[in-house]
Amino acid sequence: MQPFAQSYERTLYIDADVFLTEETPDLFDVVPAGHVSMHDDWSQLPSFEWVFEERRNILESQDIPMDYSKVVLNSGIVMSGTDTSRNAPVFSRLGRRCF
Repeated sequence: MQPFAQSYERTLYIDADVFLTEETPDLFDVVPAGHVSMHDDWSQLPSFEWVFEERRNILESQDIPMDYSKVVLNSGIVMSGTDTSRNAPVFSRLGRRCF
């Protein structure tokens, strides 16, 4: 992914199981330049206990303190730009929730 992100001003990553319809807004217009954008699925979850369990397992395996924030970032569609891709690793910026 990184070579593509560095080759273009802005890059839109879309999972193979994502469908965009005619009603989908132009995501390049929706997401401000210089930002990384993902959807927060927290409000769409029927239950969230599994989120904390998964998070706990991953964080404990890396000796990272548990994070109880009510945020679930969906990486099925990710918009980024060269300034976010070249100057700072995208996923390290997500901890600051750069939207």
